[in-house]
This record gives sequence, C-alpha cells and structure tokens, in this order.
Amino acid sequence: MLSDVDQIKDKTDIVQLIGQRVALKKRGASHIGLCPFHTEKTPSFTVSATKQTYHCFGCGAHGDALQWLMESDGIDFLSAMRQLAADAGIRLPERSAEQNQLRESHKRMHALNAAARDHFGQALRGQQGAAARRYLGERGVSEQSVSTFCLGWADSDLPSAIGPAEALLHAGLLSQNENQSETRPFFFKRLMFPIRDRRGDVVGFGGRTLRDIQPKYLNTGVTEVFDKSWTLYGAFEAQTSIRKLNHVVVVEGYLDTVLMHQNGFTQTVATCGTAITEQHLRMLLLMSDRITFALDGDKAGKSATRRAIKNLIPLIEDRHRVEFLRLPLGDDPDSFVRKNGAEAMQTLISTSRPLSAVIMHWFTPPPSSSLEQKVHLARTAEEFLGPLNRAPKMRELLIREISTRVGLAISPHPPKERRSGSTLAAPPSGSGLEEPAIAEKPAHAPESPIVLQRVVYPVLRMLIAFPRCKSAIPPELRTIPFIQSAIEVIDQTPTADPAHWATRKDVPVIRALNDLFLSAIQRRDMTSPENADVDVQRVFETATRTLQRLRPRVGA
Repeated sequence: MLSDVDQIKDKTDIVQLIGQRVALKKRGASHIGLCPFHTEKTPSFTVSATKQTYHCFGCGAHGDALQWLMESDGIDFLSAMRQLAADAGIRLPERSAEQNQLRESHKRMHALNAAARDHFGQALRGQQGAAARRYLGERGVSEQSVSTFCLGWADSDLPSAIGPAEALLHAGLLSQNENQSETRPFFFKRLMFPIRDRRGDVVGFGGRTLRDIQPKYLNTGVTEVFDKSWTLYGAFEAQTSIRKLNHVVVVEGYLDTVLMHQNGFTQTVATCGTAITEQHLRMLLLMSDRITFALDGDKAGKSATRRAIKNLIPLIEDRHRVEFLRLPLGDDPDSFVRKNGAEAMQTLISTSRPLSAVIMHWFTPPPSSSLEQKVHLARTAEEFLGPLNRAPKMRELLIREISTRVGLAISPHPPKERRSGSTLAAPPSGSGLEEPAIAEKPAHAPESPIVLQRVVYPVLRMLIAFPRCKSAIPPELRTIPFIQSAIEVIDQTPTADPAHWATRKDVPVIRALNDLFLSAIQRRDMTSPENADVDVQRVFETATRTLQRLRPRVGA
C-alpha cells in the first residue's frame, strides 16, 4: 500500500505542474527549459515525466513535485503536501488535536513576534531611536537595509496591545526576576535584529547594546519556534539568491550579514550568536552545493573553523564545494567590505581556500619531522578521514595526496578501534596544543608519567606558544631537569620563533618539544601570543600546585 507521499507523487504530473511557471519543450524522454533557480541563457533545466523529478545541470537544483513547491513557493513540506493532495483529490488524515493546538500556538507566537518587530521598528524611527540611527549611519547601514532586515530599537516596555504578559514571557520577549514577582523587557536599549525563518515568520530576535556592557549581543532563548542552534539569520532574505547562485556565504554576525547584502552579496547568512552546529551545517548543505565560510580572522573565528570542519567531515558529499575565506587579522566581513568595497570582497571569495587545501595543510609534516611523527600524522589522518564516507572521490584524492606528503600509505579504511592507551587526536579538535604524539620519556628525565603529563607538558606548551615566558616560570618548576633543558634550548637559540628551535635535535628534551610542536604547527595560528587562548600565569600556578601535590606520592 502506497504511503500518502507516494500517492501524491503518483497522482501528480510534474511536467504539468512545473510547466505552469516554466516554458518547457519536449526533448527525447524529458522536457527542457530555462532554470527558474538561476540566471542562464542556454536551457539546462530538465523535467523527467518517468522519474517524476526535475534537475538543473547548471546550478544543481534537484527534486520532486513536493520539493518544487517548497522551493518555488517558499512553503514547508506539510503545506506542499496538502496543496498537491488537494489538486490530486487525495484526502489526507486530519491533524490530531495536539497537532492543531501546537500549530495554533506557533501562529500566536509568530504574531506576537511580528507585533514586537513593528513596535521596535517604530521606536527606531522615533525620537528615542536617534542614537541607534546614528550608530547605524556610522556603520554604513543604509535606510534600505534597515527596511529589508526590519531593524528596530528596544527602548521601553512593550505595550499591552502586543499581547498579555504570560504570552510575552512564553515568546521570550519578557523576563522575570528570581522570585518571579516582577517582569521586565528581555531586550532593553538594544538595536534589534528580527530573525525570520524561511517562510518569513519572525521566530526570534537578536539585540545589540550600544553601551559598554555585557553581553554585547543578546538572543531570544529557546522557544516553541526558535532555537539558535537550528536557525540561520538572513536565510529568508538570502534564499532566492542562494537558489539562483547555488552558493551560500556564512558569516558570524548580524551586521556582517546586513552589510554583505547591502554590498551585493545577497547569498549571505549568519549563525545567531552561536558556534556553527551540526544542524547549521546540515541546513547549509541542503541549501547549496557551494558554501564559503567568511569567519573572523581572530582566534574565535579560527576555532569555529576547526569545529566546522570536524562536523563537516561526516556530512559532506562529492558534489559539495566548501571553502574558507581568509580575512586580514582584525577584520570581519562588515569592516572589510566597508573599508575595501565589494570588489575586494569578491576577490577574497574567489580566492578562498578549498576544504581539501585546509586538510592537507594540517597533515603536511614539517621538513624536520621524525619518522615517528610521520607515523603518528598518518594514523591521525586515517582517523580523521575515516568518517568521510559520503565523499568517496574526495577521500580517495586526499588519501593519495597525504600519503605522498607523509611518505606512508594511508589506509582508506582505518581501524574502527584504537589500541588501548592511544592518544591520537584529529588536528581540528580541542582548543589547546595536543598531547605529544610520542609518549616515550627522554632517557635523562626522572619524572614519572603523571608528572610529565600534568606538570611538564603544560609548561612546555607555554614555552612553545610564548618562548619569552621562560622568565615567568616559578623556581619550583625550574628544578625539574626536563624543564631546565627546555629553557636551555630557548636560551641557545638566537630567535624566539619556535620554528627555529623546536626542530633542533642536539638536546634530548627536543624529542618531547618536537612532539608538542608538531601538534602546534598543524595549527600555525596557535603559535603567536595574539592568538593563544590560554593564560600563562594560570598554567604555571596550576602546574606548581600540581607538582606540590604529586611529589609526596611519586617521590619526585
């Protein structure tokens, strides 16, 4: 027995359905016409009556009758089903009472958010919005962009006409004090960015303070209709351009999105003040075959890039083209496009680094790598590329290239289980330098393994990231021979650049330094004081306390 979906597809003539909007001509077993999802002069859009699908060889748009309605009308799956079912004379099961109740609740929340959006917009245009308008002018935001993105200003209590307090609390527009005796606006004296889903319904808000207070940005909490982990800001405004270009640009901030659209990059979306989640990536991969990440060049942006790549590996397919735009340090898309213009931004997008280049950079050993380090790098590459199952061609080429660079054959099917005690870790994971690839202890070091791991290695990481921090090492830590040798290596080197001293082999301690440095070099952005995300003094104090606690136990 056919399911409801199969019945609808079986009763729908996709050629007739699409032919209502696209001029189609029969060619062989298919029909062909100009693609409605991108601009073209030569027809590359085909519709197959036998397969009941459409496909564009130009932009990659593909789907069935349901997908056609969802994409062309911007409606959800259930709405598309009901429309096609009505056209085909198929009676669908009625929604349950719970489903109807939830649907009505969503409608009420959308209405509340829409009313709040209008209130915030009116406030921005009024006298109380003068400072916000001045700020937007300083940031180069045009009146057209303010209108397109429905920007607003939260400056006072929400009027009762928007809705009762209980409903506003439920929608995240009001908050309560700890004993729940008072309510107050959740957003106050903030520039407001309404967040819309792909149907255009307002599901939440982002608010930016213009004062020197934290948090700088505040987002609607999780509600029935909003969860920032599942939401992309600008998706509604960008969806037409994304379909036409088969390309989406991902930025971090609300103003980044607004300014990118204003400068012609209308395929831009942003995460809502959160890291790029697996859910975001799934949405992006469904939106477009080409994704360009234009994340900030600071340490947070680089950390987000590593996490995004780690989460992308199991999801990406051979048809996808993922790239990473390199912004100058200190710039974000907003500041860069304002200072340099759209042409310079287009150049950056056109010269973005492919995902494959980033991965190969991670797994390219430094020229002085030992054999053990290359073995470790090869095994780590096997583990990292193992989940790349949906892109077999890309994985094959990466394996071939990395094998050449490492000088070892990389197995396309790495072991499912690691041997006990293994410390392998993929380069993009974690926020600090990795544990040493080779855990063997130098012959001269009397320290126990636990002292090495919990005292010595954290200190060595600091020396790698900040060679000049040796003067801040507490005297108690300097009594450890291993750390003494590391300080000697730095003192004997004319430059503080780790690349010059961590590849030397004339001192036994360099074996451990090399192991740590290999992990650092795979993240070259982690070797400068500006980008390190650890506090030197805190690490040294923690190491000292740990040593004092461990010495009686291990006899160190």
